[in-house]
Amino acid sequence: MSTELDTADHGTRLPTRTSTVLSVVVGLGVIGLLCWQIPLVVGPVIAGSVGALCLAASLWLVGRDRWGVLARAGAGLLTLPVTLGLFAALIGTVLAAVDMFLPVRGPTTISLLSLTLVTHVGVVVGCVLAVLGLTLGVRNVIDGQRLADHYWLTIQTALVPATIGALLATGAFLTKNTTSLDTAIVGDTLGWLFAPGTGQTHLMSSLALVAIMLAAVRAVVDALPVAELLADSGTGETEQHRVSQLLDILGRAALLTGVAALIALSAELLFPPTEFRRAVSYETYQLLVDLSTIPLVRFSAVAVSVLCLGIVGVVSLLQRLAANSADSVLQRVGPFGAGILLAATSLTIGGPLLENSVRNIGRALPSPASSIFFGHARELLYFFGPPTLALLFGALLVAVAATMLLVLRFAVFAGYLSDETAGYSLASGGLIVAAAFAGTIVSAPWVLFTALVGGLFVWDMGRYGTTLGKEIGRHAPTRDTELVHAGGTLAVGLVGAGSAYAIQRLLSADIVQDSPAAVVALAGVLAGIVLLVAALR
Repeated sequence: MSTELDTADHGTRLPTRTSTVLSVVVGLGVIGLLCWQIPLVVGPVIAGSVGALCLAASLWLVGRDRWGVLARAGAGLLTLPVTLGLFAALIGTVLAAVDMFLPVRGPTTISLLSLTLVTHVGVVVGCVLAVLGLTLGVRNVIDGQRLADHYWLTIQTALVPATIGALLATGAFLTKNTTSLDTAIVGDTLGWLFAPGTGQTHLMSSLALVAIMLAAVRAVVDALPVAELLADSGTGETEQHRVSQLLDILGRAALLTGVAALIALSAELLFPPTEFRRAVSYETYQLLVDLSTIPLVRFSAVAVSVLCLGIVGVVSLLQRLAANSADSVLQRVGPFGAGILLAATSLTIGGPLLENSVRNIGRALPSPASSIFFGHARELLYFFGPPTLALLFGALLVAVAATMLLVLRFAVFAGYLSDETAGYSLASGGLIVAAAFAGTIVSAPWVLFTALVGGLFVWDMGRYGTTLGKEIGRHAPTRDTELVHAGGTLAVGLVGAGSAYAIQRLLSADIVQDSPAAVVALAGVLAGIVLLVAALR
């Protein structure tokens, strides 16, 4: 019989406490076992787990609507350490593996180094995914809608540092480039736009500028409350009717001018200036040249277009702000505020941190690779400056976090991750991936089988506990039922692991001949297990 507390908790997405504890304990136990057997991955797994915890906290904050702008700003700020932790984990794994095989003595050492890198990176990635999945599964904070919201929040957070970094990088590129190519390109572009040469006609560009200006003016008239500001002329025509007529005239004028610009482009491409001059009188040709190259007219058209488009943008922003509540506006501003804070932090302390990181990575690399790395790194640091590179690197890390969220969103949408138990499905997949790669490093078969059984146990108990929590409440007295279910799952897993261990012992004892047929049979067994798991899901 469910209690009042159970009834209040009925229908939530939270898993039951017993299943949560069992899944977390078994999952962390498997991760600890793999780290104990492979000491090289301990540091990288810890660094990656910090990023995984930040991602889980960020996803949890996205769903806290009552916290408003603070929740969205905090979620945006946490996107940077997410990929920073994963980046540190991968770099740490690579440097630790390289250090094991220094100095490189030949092709054999290179092959072993490549295999070591792949296997250790696989173990680290699997363990980090398991930590992320277990953390998300405790509160069941991952679903398709929340991932989509977090994706757009991350994109908004990255806009500010990416824009500032791009402007600083462009400025450094234009000011520090030793050739005059970029200056010539900019000068030619501005000259073509405002003051083209008077030796030939420029009808196409001038007509295009006028068409853009007319379209911009029409957009301003359409956006501003012109009809409300005009008075009735007394002829019976309403203000809205006159404004509609003005909009119609401006739209047709812009369209006709644009068509004329296309005709002028065709004429200028088909007929060289000399033939065009012969086709019309000299006075007519010179008049067309003068009209199409007047700097004041061209500059005025560009200025009016820019001003009108700016007014349209401001009016649209004010309309959106007026249509939404203050809380909604603040929530939308939150990610941009987080981006401004990230940009300020990168510009102030990011430079020294980047220089220190480059120095440590270069020293850890072998001598040939270290010289190449330092050469390119110093050149980039001198050309763009450490603060600009730190800002761009921070924006790149946030963009990588957005990509990870997009991949998770696609996995949920495509059904690879269950929308109900996505966290535990991710944790189980991470443990199985880590066990598969660890099998090429660890010599004891029981470690591999324990990790595989643990991965399936986490998936089954997480799914079962979440289903119970949704149907009868998280605090319902279901501990005995869950323990029985856990015992059955563990028994099935042990039977399967024992059978696999027995087959492995037979193969190692040469009772079964090592032949292509045996390899094909084992591959078929593995494929059958994978299909069985897919069918059970």
